[in-house]
Amino acid sequence: MRMFLAVLVFAVPAMAQAIPAPADSWIKIGESEGITVLRQEIPGDPVYAYRGMGTLDAPLGKLVTVSRDVKRLHEWVHRLEEAHVLREIAPGHRIIYFKVDAPWPVSDRDFVVESTLTVDRATRSAMVEFHSVEDALAPPNDCCVRGVVHRNKVTLVSKDGGKRTEIDAEAHVDPKGSIPNWMINLVQKTVPHKSIGGLLRQVAKPDVRDEFLAEFGREFGQPAL
Repeated sequence: MRMFLAVLVFAVPAMAQAIPAPADSWIKIGESEGITVLRQEIPGDPVYAYRGMGTLDAPLGKLVTVSRDVKRLHEWVHRLEEAHVLREIAPGHRIIYFKVDAPWPVSDRDFVVESTLTVDRATRSAMVEFHSVEDALAPPNDCCVRGVVHRNKVTLVSKDGGKRTEIDAEAHVDPKGSIPNWMINLVQKTVPHKSIGGLLRQVAKPDVRDEFLAEFGREFGQPAL
């Protein structure tokens, strides 16, 4: 979901880490079209974390398929200019590069993230997590300011016989550079709702298949496609 879900993504040992905030410190700041948006202050970091929660009229398998289809992320992730897999470490585990076309006069941003997918049979759920890493295949360069995804976690739970999906997506992303922190927070608070909307529009496209269910269908008690 924009840089929220797809770029989703997000700890680099060489980078300073903010102190994690308590799990109960989320504050509701809005709700629209069934999506609740929350904000969390991070001790020692002026950039807030944001979270989007709701129930989507889409099957879990298609949501996972769309969010993991790196080649088509540009179709729904706002201002995404480039995205490709740097390394396939294992099924569900990879290193991904993203480049975001920022509006003038802001410099473009890029991110290198490690992404993992976990499936839980007992809860009929899937979780995608990612965080920034360093990788020799994509060192920082003059094209962009290298942003940092401190954390990004998206939890999806299958509901109503697989017809609907509960989503809980949270992210703490710092674009770095000289952008004022108040501006970062102002823009990022709109990202959860807009990102989930983009995800749903992509899922609704007729050529989007449920490739996730074809691979993991048995774990959710449903036939493979």
